[in-house]
Amino acid sequence: MRNTSSAIRELSGTRDLETAAGLAAVAHRRLCEGLPFLPERSAADFLPRLAWMAREGIVLGLFEGESLLAYSGAFIVEDFRHEGPASFCPDWCRAAAPGAKTFDAYRLLYRDLAPWAREKGALIHAGCSYSTDLEAIEALSLCGFGRIVMEAARPAAELALALAAASAEAEGTGRRGARPRLRRAATADAESLARLDSSLAAHLAASPVLMPRTRGRDAVEWAEWLGREGTAAFVAEEEGRLLGFLKAEAPQYDVSFSVHGDDTLAIDGFFVEPARRREGLGLALLGAMAAQALGSGLGLMSVDCETTNLEALAFWSRFFRPFAWGFERRTCD
Repeated sequence: MRNTSSAIRELSGTRDLETAAGLAAVAHRRLCEGLPFLPERSAADFLPRLAWMAREGIVLGLFEGESLLAYSGAFIVEDFRHEGPASFCPDWCRAAAPGAKTFDAYRLLYRDLAPWAREKGALIHAGCSYSTDLEAIEALSLCGFGRIVMEAARPAAELALALAAASAEAEGTGRRGARPRLRRAATADAESLARLDSSLAAHLAASPVLMPRTRGRDAVEWAEWLGREGTAAFVAEEEGRLLGFLKAEAPQYDVSFSVHGDDTLAIDGFFVEPARRREGLGLALLGAMAAQALGSGLGLMSVDCETTNLEALAFWSRFFRPFAWGFERRTCD
């Protein structure tokens, strides 16, 4: 069993969880102070999530008497990034009370969470933290965690203006190449999209990303995805050959709760053939998607990418603002 110190115990009762939900709301409000375009959240939004976490995983609280100073929790992901079981702490499942010694609190909580994860067979420990929670980022770093994912967002209208300026700059310096045709993807493109997706998977499997057993959608899966309501994909085409694609949809389960909402379009796939990069195709595809969002009445766009994917991180960091970082730590038997 876990060796829990006297100041740390599991949260389970309504009172405990309501207090934790209040701390979660304060943490999210602090995030929104720096990134005011993010959807607002209240304690009522976090309470059912924390109740689920207490039921399906674990939530530990650090107390001083009856006062909750900080909490952190996790649940088990059976096949995290194709590498086996992992304990995972979402960004909303870690918060501290104002005035608490946050850095120390998070480290103490992890000391008790780590044995729980190992008892569950999880040798990978992972989670997310808000980009504004610098003490959490430092605490995780000094507990052996490294950043593996950037989650970022930007208002669609602001993004469209930034892309227009970047395209104009590329035109002025002569860096833009020939202009392949840009259009909305159709089900007839499924085979070509599967080919590009396979190349993307190979890129993610290779150094320096090194994500094992990565695969893209096959043609049947692409056709099914393109037929869903609320999906959008744009392609760059030249002489009948697709050179790149960008796809997006409503935020899915693996996208941070911070951007979930009816107003958000989440980018979840992007690839341009290596030989055709630096020609402005990425700018054009992203510009088309921003226009799609605005035309559909969607005000916010989000994206996430692996920090080890050098090209992707450089591109997305140029146009989006990070609101959360994903972390991972490997342990051993």
